[in-house]
Amino acid sequence: MVQSSGERRFKETKLPQPQVILPEVLTQTIVFNYKKEELDHNTISALFEQINCIFGYQYNQIFYNIAFRKLLQSKIADNVDFLNQYKLLIQSTIVPYIYSQISSEDRASLTVNDEGQKVFKVLYQYPPTIRIQPSHTNEFKRPHRDIEYGHQPGEINFWMPLTDCSQPDSPTIELERQQTDTGDHESYDRVPLKVGEILRFHGSLLHHRIPKNNSNRTRISMDFRVAPALCWDKSWTLKGKPMKIQHGWEEFKFIID
Repeated sequence: MVQSSGERRFKETKLPQPQVILPEVLTQTIVFNYKKEELDHNTISALFEQINCIFGYQYNQIFYNIAFRKLLQSKIADNVDFLNQYKLLIQSTIVPYIYSQISSEDRASLTVNDEGQKVFKVLYQYPPTIRIQPSHTNEFKRPHRDIEYGHQPGEINFWMPLTDCSQPDSPTIELERQQTDTGDHESYDRVPLKVGEILRFHGSLLHHRIPKNNSNRTRISMDFRVAPALCWDKSWTLKGKPMKIQHGWEEFKFIID
């Protein structure tokens, strides 16, 4: 596989220097469930109606076109109800789940005292990314890892379908079976997911891809990244010009009883 410009830039950039290395258990790939009421489907439907009002792009452009993706992100950023639902998902499901997965030793290294309280600080992508892949289109996402887009090894990826991706012909995400530096082999596993399930994987370093959607279904999904604050180097940036799509970050303090 031809090395991307982002991969070349990463190899020319000094590695991030976080205070704590992301625990190995959080680099593992796993699927888990969330409570559907934490992402209200009426709110999702309202967001879809807002998205349907975006005109001026051809059917086969909306999965890949940068201008469309920026416009879509602006619509998401303006949807207060949806963002409140997203914050609830982060605070009540994602962060407690991350904390539950790490060892007592890792908990000790990742918690800090904050105004007399012991807290586990995390950064989370804000707003999240919504992706729309129409049916019967040839657009796809090549094998890549997110480090080439300026993301850090201290970040954890979460990918969740907003439409069913569990059927044999459903479009979904594919992950390389074993982490490599090139991602140019054919050992990728398809990950079937139902609405109500979330895929966690280490997308900064694990290659992943989205194949063509040959089905009769339009795939809509949401993805975002979360990083324990001490595993994230706030001074680090990828060498070269900024990425076309920029992600903001919010901090959440999970209070430890």
